[in-house]
Order: sequence, then structure tokens, then C-alpha cells
Amino acid sequence: MSDAWIAERLGSAFSKAERDTVSDKWDRMHATLESFQARFGHCHVPDGILIQGVDLRTWCYSQRAAHRQGKLAEDRRRRLGAIPSWTFVAWNGKFWDGHEKFQNAFNWSGAGQRNPRG
Repeated sequence: MSDAWIAERLGSAFSKAERDTVSDKWDRMHATLESFQARFGHCHVPDGILIQGVDLRTWCYSQRAAHRQGKLAEDRRRRLGAIPSWTFVAWNGKFWDGHEKFQNAFNWSGAGQRNPRG
């Protein structure tokens, strides 16, 4: 129906325009997440990384939500699971983010005591 509407108003050349499919968009976001993980060694994506107008962090949250609700396709679940630091448990990443902030704030050495030189 939309192709007929476009063709009627703009001509048939516009109705045949290349469009990203939902699968193309998912593949692009997945590839970006893989690149992010390869560069930074984790999948704790900060706010503000936009891929053609879509926030990568929000996309990750939506994949976790789809998984929890049983709506994530098996091939997509496998592909995300193949990323070394990916987790379907969002709080897991939040815990380690907070843990790192705590250590940095208190100059914690990780050996059970504060680093006095920090």
C-alpha cells in the first residue's frame, strides 16, 4: 500500500528506492556492538553512541528486554552470545560499572586496603 501511495505521488522510481529492512538495521547495530567490544574489551556501552540515529546503549537494552520476554530470535540470541563480554543480565554490567567507580573514588588497590599513594 505504501509503495502505491509513493508511486502515485512521486513516481514509480521512488517507490523502488532501497530501504533498510529490520534485519539490515539489526545487523548494523550488532556489527557496531562487535566493533565496540573489540576496541574497548567490554559491552558496557555508554550513552550517546548513535548509529544512524539509534543509540547503541538503548539498542542493547532492547535486546535484553526481548530476550527476557522470549521475543528474541534464536539466531540473534546466538550471535549476541558469541560476543565475548556480552551478557543478557543488565544488572551484571551495572554492578561492575559501580564497582570500578568505587575503586577509582577511593583509590582502592584491590588487595583489601586503600592505596595510600593514590
